[in-house]
Amino acid sequence: MKALICFIFAMTSAIAATPSTNELFSAKQNLEIIRAIDNICGDTWCEGDYNYNFEKFSCLKSTNKCELSFNLISRDESGLERKTSVGVCRFQNIFSIRQIRQSANVLNENFLDELTRCIDRLEHEVTLEPSLEFTNDARL
Repeated sequence: MKALICFIFAMTSAIAATPSTNELFSAKQNLEIIRAIDNICGDTWCEGDYNYNFEKFSCLKSTNKCELSFNLISRDESGLERKTSVGVCRFQNIFSIRQIRQSANVLNENFLDELTRCIDRLEHEVTLEPSLEFTNDARL
């Protein structure tokens, strides 16, 4: 019985770590990418006028494109946070996890540069037109 339980657990873990048919990365890898982006945020964009809530990262095999969805959050005069807008950064020509991250918590330098350019553009657009949804397409 114990062996059966171990087998079921191992199979469940393997399935969770395997990408769906059209997903380039597994759900676990996508969450690890979000964590790596969150980790670097405090040293980069999050020091500015906005905070960020990175919500979803996904890549499709069929298009070799990835998308990062997030909220830009500003503070009002009293210091309360309020959602300013939804941002989406799109990345093209993604074929491997190495194009996104070098290790579990370290982002690939080219990806980080593209992400920074996208966030900078979206912050600028939000400053001009608050409370709108913005997207940016980037090629790696």
